[in-house]
Amino acid sequence: MPVTNANLAKYPGSRDVWGGHGAIFLNYTGPASYDQAGDQIQSVSASAGSQTGLRNIDAVIVGMTVSGTYYLKAQPTGVGPVKTWNIHWYVSATNAEVAGGVNLSAETSIVTVVGG
Repeated sequence: MPVTNANLAKYPGSRDVWGGHGAIFLNYTGPASYDQAGDQIQSVSASAGSQTGLRNIDAVIVGMTVSGTYYLKAQPTGVGPVKTWNIHWYVSATNAEVAGGVNLSAETSIVTVVGG
């Protein structure tokens, strides 16, 4: 299955600049059917459109979900400033990646995206 776009919602007034890099805070809601290829966060110039308003993405900072049941890992799709990052979900109790098809739509986390 192809990677799907992450379900992100910007905080009002969450955009800032850190050391010349744009930074934005987002609420991330899990997918209705998890795919182990991950959910994708894309920059403004990625082919599927912008989720962040940034030209490229230098870093994605993730953590645990609000419930504490899951934690997230962010993986760039290339080296240097890239246009997309994939987010993978893991079960906190076992450290195993969430199985494909699991409904995570009731889970939320805060994601910080830094880029140019």
